Amino acid sequence: MNEHVERAARARLSLGCARTLIARAALLLACALLPHARAAESVCAEVKIEIKQTVTLERQAFDAKLKIRNGLSLPVEAIKVELNFADADGVAVPATTNPDDNGAAKFFFRADGATGITGELTGSGVVAPESSGEAQWLIIPTATAGGQTPDGIAYRVGAKITYRMGTETKTVEVTPDTITVKPQPKLRLDYFLTRHVYGDDPFTPATEPTVPFTLGVRVWNYGYGRANNVAIETAQPQIKENEQGLLIDFLILDSYVGETPAQPTLKLGFGAIDAGTARMGRWNMTASLSGYFFNFVATLRHADEFGGALTALIGTADIKTHDLVRDVLSDLPGRDAVRDFLAYDTDVLRLYESDGGLAAGTAGAADVAEVSGTLSGGGNTRELTAASSSDGYVYARVVDPFNGQLDAISARRQDGKALPAANVWFSKERDGSGEQWQYFINVFDFHDAQIAAGGQVRYTLKTSALPVHGASISGIVYEDADADGVHDTGESALLDAAVTLTHVWSEGDPWPPQNMTDYPARTDALGRFAFKSLKGGQYALKSHAVSGYNHGATTIGTAGGSAHSGPNAGEVSMIVLGESDAATGYAFAKVPVTVQVDQTDLSAYLSFLGST
Repeated sequence: MNEHVERAARARLSLGCARTLIARAALLLACALLPHARAAESVCAEVKIEIKQTVTLERQAFDAKLKIRNGLSLPVEAIKVELNFADADGVAVPATTNPDDNGAAKFFFRADGATGITGELTGSGVVAPESSGEAQWLIIPTATAGGQTPDGIAYRVGAKITYRMGTETKTVEVTPDTITVKPQPKLRLDYFLTRHVYGDDPFTPATEPTVPFTLGVRVWNYGYGRANNVAIETAQPQIKENEQGLLIDFLILDSYVGETPAQPTLKLGFGAIDAGTARMGRWNMTASLSGYFFNFVATLRHADEFGGALTALIGTADIKTHDLVRDVLSDLPGRDAVRDFLAYDTDVLRLYESDGGLAAGTAGAADVAEVSGTLSGGGNTRELTAASSSDGYVYARVVDPFNGQLDAISARRQDGKALPAANVWFSKERDGSGEQWQYFINVFDFHDAQIAAGGQVRYTLKTSALPVHGASISGIVYEDADADGVHDTGESALLDAAVTLTHVWSEGDPWPPQNMTDYPARTDALGRFAFKSLKGGQYALKSHAVSGYNHGATTIGTAGGSAHSGPNAGEVSMIVLGESDAATGYAFAKVPVTVQVDQTDLSAYLSFLGST
C-alpha cells in the first residue's frame, strides 16, 4: 500500500520562542521614624509589584505533513505513526515528545492537528473508506542541533506507519526527507535595576519630588546563529501586595534601544542580534514613594508546547540580575557610542558592554576596580586624585563638597583626555538613619598603567556653579513624532539632551555686554532641564542638536523671549528675568529623521515581581 501513503513537502516556519520569565525584586520603603515613636523603632513598609514583559524572537522549526489516501471500500484502522530522525549518514539521532527530556534529544516534535483522521495516531487512528486523511507535526530543533558553522547540519526525517485493513496488519517505511538545521542563537538576558528609588517619604509632612530610575537589559547572543526580530514589550507596573495600605504608583516614563528613543509604546524592538553581539535597552521609571531594592532575582519558565527547557534558546542560567550603579560609556578604540551598564555581579563591580568582550562562555563583562579618591582645590574647579596603579576600568566616588546644589560637572584627566559626560556625575542617597541625604561625585574611566604611574591618576573637575540669586528658568526637550509642535500624550521625553543657558546682561552691568556666561545642563529622564539661583537680567536658551532628530517647534515660556528658526533653530533669545521670577514652560521639540518599528509574530510573558 505504498502508493497510498504520500509525504507532503516540508515547510520551514518562523516560530515565536515562547518563554515565561519571572523576576522578583523586593523593595523596602525608606525606614522613617514615625512622629510619635521617634525614640523608639523605625517602621518599614513592604510592597510587591509586578512588571509584565513579553519577550519575542523568531526561531527555526519544521512543519511535517503526512497524507494517507484510502481508495478502498474498507477503512484503514489502528494507524500508528512513528517519526524517526537520523544524521546525514543514516545514523539515528534521538528525538522526543517529552518537554522534560534529559537533554540528549536533538529534536522535539508534537502532533499539530489532523483532518480526515479520527482517533490518535498512536495506534487508534482511522481513515474512512474512499477518503483521505492528513496529519501534521511541528518539529523544533534543540539549541545545539544546528552546530557552529553557517552551513548548518543536515538530518533525515522519516516515518514508520503501521495500520490494519480488515484482519491484516501492515507496516510502511516512509522514505526519509532531508532537512537542514541552521546554527541556533543562544540569548542571555542581563537585567539591571537601580538600588535606590527616590519619591515621596510617607513619614514626613513635606511631599518630596520623584526621581527617575532605570530598569536596563542587555540581550547578548552567545550562540552561533543570528537571533531575528527580538523584541521586549513591557506593561505598566502593578501593585500585587501592599499590607500597609500605602498609596504607591509605579510609572514607566519612556524607553530606549541603545541611544535611540523607542516609539511612544512600551515595546523595545531590538531587531536582529548577530552571534557574538549584544543590544542594550532601558526603561526610565518613577515610584511615588522612596525606597530601595534589597532583592532582585529572576526565574524562567518554558512553554511545554514548544519543547520546554529542551529546545530553549534562553536557558535558566541565562537570566541574570544586577544592581545598577550607572549607565556609563566605554570609550576605548573601536567601541560604539551606546552606553554600557556599570553594575554589581553579586559583590563584584563589572562593566557590561554593548560590544567588546562578548566571547562565548564568559559573562561578557569586564571587572572594574573600585578605588579611593581625594578632592583638593576650591571654588568651581576641584582636583580628584584617584589611587590606581594598573591599567583597566576604575570607579571612584567621593563626597560632594557642593552638597547636591549643582547639576552639571565635567572631568579632564591629567593627560588631557576629556571624559564622556556619562562617566562623571553627581549622585545622592540616604544615610543610615534614613533621614539625611548624602551627596557624591562619581568618576568612571579606563586608563593604562603608564597614565597610572606613581600609583595615582588625577582628574580636573569643573562644575557649573551659578550665582546665588532667586530667579530660575525651566522647560523640557521632547520627541515630536507627528511634528505638530505639541507634546502629545505618548510622545517620549528626551533624556540627556544638552541645553545651554547664556547670561547676556543684568541691570548695572556695562552695555554692550562684555562677558557673557554660559551654563550647561542636560535633561533628566522626563526630558526636563532647570537653571536655578539666577540673578535678574537678560538670558538666552539653546537646545543643542540630538542625533537622529531635526529641530522642531519651540514653545516660549512664561518669561517671554524670541524663538529663532533656520540655522539658529532651537534657540530663544531676549528672555528677561526679574530677581525672583520662576520662568517655566520653555519646550523644544525634536522631530525624528526616520521612524522604524520592528514587528514580531509571537509573544511570551516576562514578569517582574517586586516588593517595596
